[in-house]
Amino acid sequence: MPEQINWTINVQVVGGPKVSASDTLEVEAYDKIEAIVPANGSVKVDVQPGTGAQILLITAGSYENITYKVVSGSGSNSAVILDGPHILIGAGAVGLLGGTQKQFEFTNNGSDEVVVDVLVGRDATPSS
Repeated sequence: MPEQINWTINVQVVGGPKVSASDTLEVEAYDKIEAIVPANGSVKVDVQPGTGAQILLITAGSYENITYKVVSGSGSNSAVILDGPHILIGAGAVGLLGGTQKQFEFTNNGSDEVVVDVLVGRDATPSS
């Protein structure tokens, strides 16, 4: 039986328009990961066993001095600044990170450790 992930996004310009979206996404499996990124250090996190991510949410206890990159079999992609929550919804959006999102490397250039949370909803039986 598939798992259901409900998501809602609300963005409003002060004195201006409000844009909202919400939906329910069915996934075969999900993982919630908490990683502690040491001060002036980095940590690699196994996000999923392969391909098939349909939703990815990354949040942090602090958004100062944190970057991440997706580690691929042929090396690492460019670092992305985590300056606020990152949410990618749909296989197309998650695919912007590359062909696989198996492992991420989080780097903290600050003087205090930072807790990073990752939620991924995925297809547990992707087709070849």
